[in-house]
Amino acid sequence: MDVKVNNISKSFDHKTHVLEDLSIVIPSGSLTTLLGLSGCGKTTLLRIIAGLETSDTGSISLGDKVVFDAEKKINETPIKRNVGFVFQDFALWPNMSVLQNVEFGLDSKMPPLSLKETVTSFWKKHKERKEKIKTKAMECLKMVRMDAYANRLPSELSGGQKQRVAIARAIAIDPSLILFDEPLSALDALLREEMRMEIRNLVKTLKMTAIFVTHDQEEAMSISDSIIVMNKGKIVEQGTPEEIYWHPKSKFVSEFIGKASFLDPNHFLRPEDISLSFSKKKEKISVTVEHVQCKGGNYFIEAKDTNGRVFCFFDEKALEIGKTLPIYFSEEDIREVR
Repeated sequence: MDVKVNNISKSFDHKTHVLEDLSIVIPSGSLTTLLGLSGCGKTTLLRIIAGLETSDTGSISLGDKVVFDAEKKINETPIKRNVGFVFQDFALWPNMSVLQNVEFGLDSKMPPLSLKETVTSFWKKHKERKEKIKTKAMECLKMVRMDAYANRLPSELSGGQKQRVAIARAIAIDPSLILFDEPLSALDALLREEMRMEIRNLVKTLKMTAIFVTHDQEEAMSISDSIIVMNKGKIVEQGTPEEIYWHPKSKFVSEFIGKASFLDPNHFLRPEDISLSFSKKKEKISVTVEHVQCKGGNYFIEAKDTNGRVFCFFDEKALEIGKTLPIYFSEEDIREVR
């Protein structure tokens, strides 16, 4: 299901402009990340798509259905939009078991039983309905490897387990679109890496359309089919992770995603473009090592030339700080930005 956002703007108290005339198209079946600094408007945009906030202008379509149109006064409720939402703080009911948390969303979506039924018929259908909800909830918990914890309370779970339950609850309603609002920010680094792959695999297995919000560049690069970079309420750039990293169109994106070594205001190199050996790289600059960071199997080096330009690159050895040495790159590796 395609997601089309047209000319969306949002301000609070008619003063603070959070979003300014945003338009994006998210292809069906893709996992798209909204990436930007804190306060750039990405969570507000996500909440507007979900129907939890109302845009001042524009329209939103989920597939062929218009769920919001400011001019036509169309504004479908979150339930009618059939959108799953995974929150940063898990948003689990503390007094409900894991199973009950997942069942709750299913129960609220299913149509109520008719009170015109006979008592016997009503209770029979009520029992069938409860069994159907339980079966579906357990299937979703199994998908996120939480079926063994069905009877536990949220207080008895780790942060990662709570987020798995939140994901199970979101997918249980068979949403047309699933939204993730910085779902991994409260987890430790090792668990974040594990969970981001689980989320991607789950979205792809279920063939869902998903929008993922984060301020973490590495997270966006590893989980996304497409990245939308936002800054100060505007969309700066959209592309695949490879396009955003290797061929950014703006200086902001080149510096925000990864490290950029600028030769001049409009031309830069990535760390992978720079080598300490001559080989086929013919351009040469003399630099002095200023910082060295261990990155596991190699070292990240920052060095300066006599003009004060900073060059970032990797090497297998920890270079001595203060050492002056030549670095090499090819002319075809130089990238241009506006």
